[in-house]
Amino acid sequence: MKFSSARPWESFNSLFSFVHEDIEKEVEDKPGHYLGHHSEALYTSLVDFYRIMHHPSVKGHWVDLGAGIGSSALLYASLFPDRQAQALEISKARIEAGRRIQKQHEIHNAQLLHCDLLHDPVPVADTYFLYFPTGIVLDRILNLLYLRQHPFTLIAIESHGDLLSRLEQERWLKPQGSMKLESVRHHPEAIFYGTNFSASVNTHRPFDISFQAKYLFIKELDQEWIGESFGLTYHAENKFDLLTPPRTIEWSSVQKVADLHEIPQHLRLSLGLRRLGELQISTPSGKYAGIIRKITVKPGFSVEISTGEKIEWAHILSIYWGTILCYDSSLGFSFLPVVPL
Repeated sequence: MKFSSARPWESFNSLFSFVHEDIEKEVEDKPGHYLGHHSEALYTSLVDFYRIMHHPSVKGHWVDLGAGIGSSALLYASLFPDRQAQALEISKARIEAGRRIQKQHEIHNAQLLHCDLLHDPVPVADTYFLYFPTGIVLDRILNLLYLRQHPFTLIAIESHGDLLSRLEQERWLKPQGSMKLESVRHHPEAIFYGTNFSASVNTHRPFDISFQAKYLFIKELDQEWIGESFGLTYHAENKFDLLTPPRTIEWSSVQKVADLHEIPQHLRLSLGLRRLGELQISTPSGKYAGIIRKITVKPGFSVEISTGEKIEWAHILSIYWGTILCYDSSLGFSFLPVVPL
């Protein structure tokens, strides 16, 4: 593909024609797919990509993390035939649309991959591009890149107003420059980061467990209760939002981070039951229906359900999930159904 010398991205724009709305009709409405976004919100403009790719810090193997139809990888591969480019995207419909363009124009040095960045490998690269919201997927990516200790350049464009402040938490990422964007974004510049793996990094950070199944023992006033790390989201300064149970906590209140096998046996059933959803709980004083939210372990073992009632575990006679008996104190019986994820 040859580009005009005056406005080279326009040559690619004519080549790279697609109907965004038609592609989006095939995109699944699932978390992380960002269905319903306009093309301008979902994609970085080609003129911005072109200028970014000619920045002196951009070199070697290019990887776009969350790439849509893979426009950046196709452009990079076309601009630099001697380099490799990869696009990683969770939506199969978007990736297949990009592959059709790739095949039509015989772009051989690009690879468009359908993958889930919460679970799948992140390729080793010289340059990574992020136009990404914060959250557990980003936490996992940054954790992998740090542990790998392979130097690279990272280019970030602010997508929702908190990406750059999140990247500031990674002391091993060092801003090395910026570039003004033609497109209107939350932050008017693309930021270029390098790596400094000798920087001191706390290895017990909430960002490093937000995508893992860990259990947090949280002390607030005279109580200690158990939250779960999966889905932990940076809120502000020392504050984080829990997914399970839905609470905002201060990270300094976390006394211990544990794996399931480190949790006392008598607490494990309540943690499993919390995942099931609505339960029917019987006590000598009455019956309750609701979802277990807060599990308190000190000063006594109790559960708080979604209706607001707090129930001491020692007073529970039985617990049903639908018609399935999960706990009966008189029989010393407990059963935790296996629920598909």
